[in-house]
Amino acid sequence: MSQGIDLGDDERALLSCLPQDGRPVSNHEARNRLGWDERRYLSARARLEELRDVRVGGMPGAVGFIRLNLTPRVARVPLGEDEEEFLSCLPHDGSPVESAAIDSRLGWDEERYAGACAKLEERGYLAKRLGRGETLGRNLAAVPPEFRTACGRPGSHVRVRHAPVIVPHALCDLTGVRLTYPGRGGCIVPQPGCGTGNSMGLIVSVDGDTLDVTVEVRGVAGNR
Repeated sequence: MSQGIDLGDDERALLSCLPQDGRPVSNHEARNRLGWDERRYLSARARLEELRDVRVGGMPGAVGFIRLNLTPRVARVPLGEDEEEFLSCLPHDGSPVESAAIDSRLGWDEERYAGACAKLEERGYLAKRLGRGETLGRNLAAVPPEFRTACGRPGSHVRVRHAPVIVPHALCDLTGVRLTYPGRGGCIVPQPGCGTGNSMGLIVSVDGDTLDVTVEVRGVAGNR
């Protein structure tokens, strides 16, 4: 996962023992699979956390977990101010806006405009439509369909269909949105860097840097 980065044997071994679909496992289980002592395990885990190749967490008083970070490496770094300002000109629902209108609103020179646009395209955040006048919109392909109508709308309700799932904040701001999952109850998206959960096994966390929202479920499903 760490393209262009030289990982040690321990880091590679830890990555290889984790489910490739991003499902979490407890730290205890991962360590047992490898047959390592705690010090060796924590050293390898810390390096992978630093590179953002894994995500770790757990609710207070609960067993900690670890899982692969399936977010593309280019999208793990927070957006720059120009990229954020550029995205702020685009509707949350993905509706297209003429490039000329964006350019006029930002008031940037051509180089600055092109630079921000290129960085957003590299992450896959922009949808271009060519024609008589070029238009740009948020590329919501990375946002599961059930979340799209709640983007930028605090107080909205989303019934999550699949978990685990990661929703990129840059494309879909879920601040203040209530998320529910069949048989697992519901939670309101918490503050950045925090996690919340309920007794039915629904866990919602917000990355402290990218603000991406992760939804996971644990254990046996309860009643709806």
